[in-house]
Amino acid sequence: MGVHDGHRKRFKAEFIEKGITAATPPHKILELLLYFCVVQKDTNVLAHELFNKYGSVAAVLDAPIEELAEFKGLSKESALLFKIINPIAGYCQSEKIECMYELSGPDKIGKYMLSKFFGLQNERMAILFIDAFGRNMGFEFVSEGEVDKVIVPIRKILKAAINSGALIAVIAHNHPNSPALPSASDIETTIIIKDALKSINVRLEDHLIIADNDYVSLKQSTEYEYIFE
Repeated sequence: MGVHDGHRKRFKAEFIEKGITAATPPHKILELLLYFCVVQKDTNVLAHELFNKYGSVAAVLDAPIEELAEFKGLSKESALLFKIINPIAGYCQSEKIECMYELSGPDKIGKYMLSKFFGLQNERMAILFIDAFGRNMGFEFVSEGEVDKVIVPIRKILKAAINSGALIAVIAHNHPNSPALPSASDIETTIIIKDALKSINVRLEDHLIIADNDYVSLKQSTEYEYIFE
């Protein structure tokens, strides 16, 4: 057994025993991931290089595959492992929330929407349908791209609403590179969608704007609550 093999074995055993905590150095988390990307080589230097370049584990996982593959010792195929972690984590979180919560209040709806947008790097709009008891009647991403630069997909939204059979809807979109603050275009879009849904007797309950692990509810904002009255 080589020196690196012994180090890897000890580190894996430590992870199995203690897991990852707030006290775990970020470069060690990256090193653990690299064990499954880089075979029979010391990954400590590469872990430090990645952390020094991006400043956090999250930023490394968000980096483009082509950029990661430029690091010596990390191939494009190996970098793919980094890129699938966030989508899988978001999917698992969504499954847990769907099992744990009825979507019967703004906080539960907010947590559910956060899980759906987890790890997304491009701007998307989604719609969630619920019934009067807060049961999930359907979820769908309806557009991709900046909201103020795309045509609001009214026809797609109405089709999804009819197919769901629900009478209540919540829309959400994310701001990947800016705060979760509504723009004038966001407000205009909310009113357009609300009026369109009203025409088929579906009530727009809220519009959530998501940024990182936070969101703003327009309905809970005193400035915009009038839209949902």
